[in-house]
Parts: sequence; C-alpha cells; structure tokens
Amino acid sequence: EKYSIARYFILVFMNRTAKQIGYGAFYLALIALILLGVFSPEVPSRGGLQTSLPLGLRPLEMRGEVTVMPAADGSISLLAQVRNPNAEHLASSFSYSFRFMENGAVRATTPERTWFVYPSETSALVEIVSGVARTEHTEVALTVTDVVWEPTRFLVRPALTLRGAETSVDEKGVFVTGEVVNTGSVAASSIRVVAVLKDALGYPVFAASSIIGPLGGDSTERFT
Repeated sequence: EKYSIARYFILVFMNRTAKQIGYGAFYLALIALILLGVFSPEVPSRGGLQTSLPLGLRPLEMRGEVTVMPAADGSISLLAQVRNPNAEHLASSFSYSFRFMENGAVRATTPERTWFVYPSETSALVEIVSGVARTEHTEVALTVTDVVWEPTRFLVRPALTLRGAETSVDEKGVFVTGEVVNTGSVAASSIRVVAVLKDALGYPVFAASSIIGPLGGDSTERFT
C-alpha cells in the first residue's frame, strides 16, 4: 500500500513526567497523517472545560468533538484538540480526562493526566483504552480542570523540527518512524510525538503517541 504524510506538528512536554502510550494493532489500508506539533476547549455543552480564570484571559477551547476510533483488537483510541486562545499567557498545566457517557450518566472515566499548551497554539490529547463497552448511545467528552496560567514575556522554548518521517505496515500493524531535531540551544525534557492514521477518504481511524527525550540543544533522537 502507498502511504503519504499529510502534515506535521511537534508536541513538546517540558519539565513534566510523561508515560508512553502504546497503540493497538489493526489491519486496514491507511494514509498516514502524522501530527507532530509544539506543546503544547469555547466550553462544550456538557461542561467539560474549566471556566474560572484570571481577568482578561479566555478559557481553553476544544476544537471539534472527541474523535473515537475503535481498533480490531478491542482497544479504542481517543483524540481531542485543545487550543489556547491567549497570545501572551501559557497554560503551564492543566488536568484532563475522557468520560464515556450514556443517557447522561458517566459509565467510565480515563485516568487523569496533566498537560500544557503554548499561547495561540493547539495541543493534541490522545488516550488508548481497553475493555470499555460502547453502544450507539455512548458519547465521549473531554474534561479539563485546574488550569494554571503564566505570562510568557520571559518564556524561552526549544526549537524542534521533524525529519524523515515514514509509515510502514507489517503483520503486527502500522508503524511510524522518524527523527526529532532540536535546532536550538534550549533543551526539551520530554517530547511527545502523536500519529493520526487516516483512511483514503481522510477519516481518522486510529491515533497513538510516543514519548522521547530529554533532547538537548543541537541534537537528534529517533522515534517509533
């Protein structure tokens, strides 16, 4: 099968511990869309995002709905995108989790994790779950709380780029490999790479993430 890379972002997780999330195997013909973007919801009707914040700041915005992608092995990949609409403030930390809801009742909740998002940028949040039963009435919502805001006038960021990303398939599933290059002098303590695989019609069918780092200035590290 022929694969193409649609676009890239680099997700950088600085000064926080992160755990690599594995992904389920599946056997579909896919066009790979790799999301690698710098680290990094208006409030949804189900009240998922924290609304209290300092005067003059806008709350985090969720970009679209949570994308729910079941795999052949029974695992489910959840993908959400959260944007920071403030140009001069960093959301240096926030807690988030995904909720499986049915008829207004919460049936399951993923572990609470922490993240952050740079000013005027969007961060992709990925979670892989197993053993959660779904029906046609099941909805998945993102909950964001405990947002910490910091001004960015003294913020210095790593300069990260993606190089040589490739997608391959074998009997175990789909693999994305490549390199992250730190072209600046500021080290990145941890880097998250997110891959979103799409079918020939452009519909996302699975997402996964991998953690690499720390990555010092003027250095390179491979990811899978």
